[in-house]
Amino acid sequence: MLNSNHRKIIIFGLGLFGEKLLKLLVDRWEVVGVDLDKDKIEKLKEEFQNNDHITLINGDASSILTWKKINFENVSCVISAIQDTDVALEICRIGRESFKLPKEVQFILLLIKNDRIEEFKNFNVEIVNPVDITTKTVISLVEKNFRIPENIGIGKGELVETTILANSHLIDRELKHFKSTRWRIAAIYRDNKFILPTKDTALKVGDRVVISGYPSVVESIVNIFLKGVPQFPLQYGRDISVPFSPINLKIIEEAEYLRKHSKAHRLQIHPWKKRYKKIINETVEKILKNSFYVIKEKPVKSYLDLLNSNEESIGVGVISFGLTKIDKFFLDFWKFIKLPRFYYNIRLKKLFKKADKPFFVSRGSFPYSKLIVSLNSSNPAITLEIALELSRISKIPLEVIYITKPKELRGETENEELSLIKE
Repeated sequence: MLNSNHRKIIIFGLGLFGEKLLKLLVDRWEVVGVDLDKDKIEKLKEEFQNNDHITLINGDASSILTWKKINFENVSCVISAIQDTDVALEICRIGRESFKLPKEVQFILLLIKNDRIEEFKNFNVEIVNPVDITTKTVISLVEKNFRIPENIGIGKGELVETTILANSHLIDRELKHFKSTRWRIAAIYRDNKFILPTKDTALKVGDRVVISGYPSVVESIVNIFLKGVPQFPLQYGRDISVPFSPINLKIIEEAEYLRKHSKAHRLQIHPWKKRYKKIINETVEKILKNSFYVIKEKPVKSYLDLLNSNEESIGVGVISFGLTKIDKFFLDFWKFIKLPRFYYNIRLKKLFKKADKPFFVSRGSFPYSKLIVSLNSSNPAITLEIALELSRISKIPLEVIYITKPKELRGETENEELSLIKE
């Protein structure tokens, strides 16, 4: 479910694509459908006569008179499914120039013939070729190299079998480096032999791997295994969980920045300690505008509640400090005596031990110019993996650091650890 303040979509052209889109969207959005065919409009009006979320207009999409019949309040997206390029151009011109629809209102054009793309550049639109998408989908089904076993489980993708290819960056990776509560490697078949994997089992080229987990994350895991395609945080869950407190709104902004620079789908916003019924919707709307988010009603009482939710969809949490007046007082005090790290250590120690998901500590210092990852941790492989994925997705440079003693002071164990890290 998307935010309730921007849920209106306008669809011009109710032919094959337009009608299908309308029927798929009408249960979750307020939809305005426009078509030149009067019979088509009357047929749809009869079909949706008991639905208050749909408005159907008979008219020419390239006529400003038709546009004047539309209520643009809270419009989020304009879609054209009309294949005439001149009409599509006129839709863009009227919307952007005559009705001054801002760039926050998304314009999507479904055009099979798109040899005049240059003419659309000034209108800030997205052009989708349905034929290209269909072709790529078929190729993906042929080449994706995984299958969902039949007649096992509930058949919704919770069990998947895939093969580790030679170009996978996870070859020779031991399973102890994969830590998630959302999926597991249940079995490995190697050289026609069954292997019940342990934490020390390493993946090899040609291994047939059975993955079990929540359907929403399993296919993302397959993409990582096969091609090394960065998916963060989809291997943990698709959403970012973040607390809401009027004392610190920067955390919402930084969580949205992280969403845009990762593969996350939306923000889940949880009231911190209390409901904030009177201000939460309006405040979040001002910050996020047309973004994708959902506001939860039940407040969270602690960071562990936020991170260890039973919701399958949460992949990463964003936390911060000073979200209540008392917390802010203590944080300011420790900053005043120049010992804020002591405060952070007290608050974070429990989280590092008990959190089920990765979490991000917001300090309001964004946008980022560099990602720095420290390998001085209990499991540097996981830390580096997440940092590499974020760097590849966001195009932000990555710097890796490892602090060690001078050569003369290092023992045999420390030299072995350093050699492993260099590898």
